[in-house]
Amino acid sequence: KTVSPYAFLRNSKIKTFKAGDNLTSIGEGAFYECTSLNDVTVSSYLSFVGADAFFGTKWLSAQTDFTIVGDGVLVAYQGADTIINIPVGVKSIAANAFYNNKKITSVNFSNSVFSIGARAFMSCSNLKEVKFNNGLVMIDDEAFANCNKLSSVETPLTLSKIGKGAFINCSEITSAFIRGNNLFVDYGALAFCTGLKSVLLSKDVASVSSDVFAEDENLSVIS
Repeated sequence: KTVSPYAFLRNSKIKTFKAGDNLTSIGEGAFYECTSLNDVTVSSYLSFVGADAFFGTKWLSAQTDFTIVGDGVLVAYQGADTIINIPVGVKSIAANAFYNNKKITSVNFSNSVFSIGARAFMSCSNLKEVKFNNGLVMIDDEAFANCNKLSSVETPLTLSKIGKGAFINCSEITSAFIRGNNLFVDYGALAFCTGLKSVLLSKDVASVSSDVFAEDENLSVIS
């Protein structure tokens, strides 16, 4: 079962949410600004949490560092570290989980992570280094968009999809090594990366969509 997107939007009366084993998905903004919600209980069968599902709740505000629910879903990070080591056991990083975090400079993904949600690290303007893990399958739309200090990208052999605009407007990226497992690179994935000079595409890249490298004015080597 699923809690639909924005199902309880700004309901100020809800204080407790308890779900059984049959709940597998909570949609985007499901409890957005439910300001009285301070008790959330879900089972290990919960595998998807949409963007900002618990934004503005007392429950989320009370969490420290990593907020992880259900079957290893990292919903949000509220710590102060600059170097982020994604904990072992995290399987997916929810959309917007680190959105607009100005503190983080480096992210290391544990081998348990298989998906990075849409806009998960978007506009992390001081993020310089990302170390992806073997086992990662998907980088969703705009996951690292506007990360203007990111200097390079190297994807793992297990990756099967890079979403739309995943690295769009990362102006300091100078090189990209794109590889994966029958990998599909979606529209504009590395567009407006004005510092990009060289791209290495492995033989395992199955499909490159239109405008992937649009407006990359300094790109001179693709091999």
